[in-house]
Amino acid sequence: METTEKKPWWLQRWVCKPFDWCERKFFEEHATACYISSGYHVYLAFITSIVGVCAVALLSMFLSRETGQTVANWILGLVIALCIINSAMHLYQTRSVFTSTKVMVVRSVFVMCATFLAIMLGLWLGNIVFFLAVILLVLSVIGLFAGGGSKKSGNNDTFILDDGTRVKKEKGLLGEVTWRGNDGHTYERDGNTFRRI
Repeated sequence: METTEKKPWWLQRWVCKPFDWCERKFFEEHATACYISSGYHVYLAFITSIVGVCAVALLSMFLSRETGQTVANWILGLVIALCIINSAMHLYQTRSVFTSTKVMVVRSVFVMCATFLAIMLGLWLGNIVFFLAVILLVLSVIGLFAGGGSKKSGNNDTFILDDGTRVKKEKGLLGEVTWRGNDGHTYERDGNTFRRI
């Protein structure tokens, strides 16, 4: 019988798979019980850092410079502490899988270094994610004010062609004008003449 398991989100696979591969290659053979990978905890550190940076950037827009800096320090400190505590708790819970203290220490260093790397990458990528979100929001607002969100009807916005087709003017997100007929086709306007595209 074939079971269908939902695939994880592509970003989770992108973060977890390389880390899981490295961890299993170096440490799985030393495990005395079922090996539990740390990839998901590194992924959580990565996502938590991105969300933390976005929250700081959003709050900084509404707070004064000094207050914003204080809030940013507290939020980022809390994010980093939560990520480290999460990875440390995972390492503590999986310590009994290894009998060798040397392997436990090397694995702990490996996982904590990967967690720090994921945090740093998340902090950097969080800025890009927030910047892109702001750009998309600005473009949406511009499109809304340019008429992309609503179709107006009036003397210059709606025409009825000789065959009875009603053609309406529509503005796109960036202000481009298209003419759409109630027959589902797009039209091109040249003065008072319309040609179906």
